[in-house]
Amino acid sequence: MLFACSDPETPVSAVDAGDFPSLTGPYLGQEPPGQEPELFAPGLVSTGAQELSICFSPAGDEVYFFVCGPTFNPRIILHSRRQDSTWTTPRETGFFDADRTDSYPFVAPDGERIFFCSSRAAGDS
Repeated sequence: MLFACSDPETPVSAVDAGDFPSLTGPYLGQEPPGQEPELFAPGLVSTGAQELSICFSPAGDEVYFFVCGPTFNPRIILHSRRQDSTWTTPRETGFFDADRTDSYPFVAPDGERIFFCSSRAAGDS
C-alpha cells in the first residue's frame, strides 16, 4: 500500500494523545482492505501530510508508517501497537534519531525485526 498527500499547511508530528480516539480491532479499527482504493484511517494515518509505507506486523498487532513534512522535513516513522484490544497513540519509534532520516519501514515476515531506509552511517544502527 502507498499513501501520500501533500498539504503545505499540515504539520508533521506524533498524534496528540488527547485527540486520538479509542480504536479497537484490526487495521486501526478500519474495515479490512477491499477491491476499491479508499482513504485509510482519515485524520489518524491520512492527515494531509505525506504519509506512506504503512506496514502491519504479521500478527496484526503493530503498525508502522512513514510521515514527512511538506519540504520533506521532518521525516519520521510512527508506531502504534494494539494493547488489550485497543490501539495506542502513534508515536516516534524507539530508534528515532532527529539527526538522521529513517523511512520506508517494513516488518519481517516472522515479526522479529523491522527494516527501514536510513541516512545513518554503516554500523550506526
